[in-house]
Amino acid sequence: MKIQFYPLYILILLSISCRESGRVDFIQGTLPGKVKTTKKCSLPREISFTDEKIKVIGVFTTWSSKSQIMMERFKKARSYYASKKKPVSFNFVFIDTDSRLVDQWHTMYKPDFTVLYDRDFRFCGNRITNVPVTLILGRNNRVCYVINDVETTKLLSDQIEDALTDCH
Repeated sequence: MKIQFYPLYILILLSISCRESGRVDFIQGTLPGKVKTTKKCSLPREISFTDEKIKVIGVFTTWSSKSQIMMERFKKARSYYASKKKPVSFNFVFIDTDSRLVDQWHTMYKPDFTVLYDRDFRFCGNRITNVPVTLILGRNNRVCYVINDVETTKLLSDQIEDALTDCH
């Protein structure tokens, strides 16, 4: 009997978690994370004034191993797009509870891209609490992709390439 209820239990948990964290409709049959209807959202001043066609924003913490993995993948993708001179900007937003951790990280790595610290970071009115989160936005700050987990460098690159051609 337990075996019959197990899949139903998982489906109920998944539907509850998607309903709570979702608020975004995704297109089926495309790259993971592509939103169905783009929504314009306001951004912090440091990010919104960039001229690049595509903005890739990573929301991380300094202590999360998943965040560390995605930060390395962001760095690889950033160096690739910088060498190809493609209009893509990469930005980090840290939501750590202690700003000293972010200061130490910044001192140690000395990144040459925008790094923000905002432990109450909100995007489209929703506070982001689970990390890592990757947001890919078009020129007019319309959300094209929302990814709530670690992904491969190739998948990140494919999503950016798709956004360069299809994100308005």
